[in-house]
Amino acid sequence: MTSVSPDIFVARPDLIGFDEDSDYVDLEKALFESAAKATEITILGGYYNPGAIGDLCDKLGESRRQKCKVRIAVGLDAPKAVSKVWHDLQQLRKRLLKIGFMDVVVAFVPPQPTHFHTKLFRFVHTTRPVWFVGSANPGSKRHELLVKLNGRHDALMEYVDAVFDIAVNVEAPEPNLETSTLREFFLTGVLCHKPPVARLFTFDAFHFDPEHREMLSNALGRSSKVAHANPTTQGFGFDLRSALSLDLADGEEIEARGRLQFRPYSIDTVLGWWMPRVYEPNLRRQVQAEGRAREHRLTQIGIALNCDKGEATVRNEFAAHVKTMEAFLSEHAITARPVNNRDLRFEKFLASRKKSLGDEATVVRLSRTLMLTDMPDIWAGDTAVMDFEESFFDDLAFRAGSQRQATVVKSIMEWLEGDTLSTGGEIAEAFEAMLEKHPWTQNDWY
Repeated sequence: MTSVSPDIFVARPDLIGFDEDSDYVDLEKALFESAAKATEITILGGYYNPGAIGDLCDKLGESRRQKCKVRIAVGLDAPKAVSKVWHDLQQLRKRLLKIGFMDVVVAFVPPQPTHFHTKLFRFVHTTRPVWFVGSANPGSKRHELLVKLNGRHDALMEYVDAVFDIAVNVEAPEPNLETSTLREFFLTGVLCHKPPVARLFTFDAFHFDPEHREMLSNALGRSSKVAHANPTTQGFGFDLRSALSLDLADGEEIEARGRLQFRPYSIDTVLGWWMPRVYEPNLRRQVQAEGRAREHRLTQIGIALNCDKGEATVRNEFAAHVKTMEAFLSEHAITARPVNNRDLRFEKFLASRKKSLGDEATVVRLSRTLMLTDMPDIWAGDTAVMDFEESFFDDLAFRAGSQRQATVVKSIMEWLEGDTLSTGGEIAEAFEAMLEKHPWTQNDWY
């Protein structure tokens, strides 16, 4: 006999105004509790999140996993990345076997003629089946609703068995699905984004007029006796690496980035450079190798800057830079203005670089030479939010360092009062904090 639970199971209840006193049960908590008592687990989902599915199965105690049967089938909305989905689901199966499950079936439902969109969870507790049916894919972070059925349900059981009869088990050879629509074709690609080179090491102590730049460049390129001047930068600024007696070749221009050849294999689009996935593996290996080399160089600079004498050394060398630059300007009759609030700005620059180059996660982000992300399913409204936001703020940080800022950049940076913000991460953090206090309006744009 099947009964329907009087409870409803809701994820993100805040989106409809439910509070703690409302009549609902937390969806994720209920699924975890049911998995923790299961002797059999069946999951059907329209999409897949391998980590979330694995975490759900992991709620069952280790001593009970060997006798628990697990069946998982998820929908593949388009043949966009069969190899990636295949790999992800194989890794999920290996994870479940590694943590002690013995009877595991992981499969996907092909997209032809349409997308498999069902969301169903079935847990058997010894002999009693418990069903959850509704809108929630496994691992969904959206507002979702499930209802719970208790007991045997022959029609649902027949449906589940039919799904697994046509699903493709990931233990079989990888299928070669046909691409028959533009949507499917585009979804087989990846997007390439080349992050801007961060201006990490140079601080401009003086403001120079355009007519003085050629004279400065020629003089500094010979032997100007200006301490730690970097003639490759617009402001002929103080070079942090030189002050730390490190190789200037690790500078703003990263030679490795020029060697990455992705445009011959890509097509430029409004979303970025679109590249067929077949070219991705080799390019990704190059990206990872160059990223590791860049990460090593930045880490060494960070170690030198954050050592006991690093900060004091940089301050002393900056004072020498200012003194020798003043003498040089006087010798060549160049009237240059010191940057406003120079000492305060330099202290903020120094503190920011110590923090950025001393933080492992920031160094990893700054080491990226090329970002590759799955083509987002814009037809279904799904977007690569994390990668999009990161590229947005990295580009903003790069362009904010220019002498002449674009209107859009100037609008945001002045609203943030962010003349000391230097990295994409810093700007993103400040942006979110400012939005909480002062929501953006259309009038904030120039």
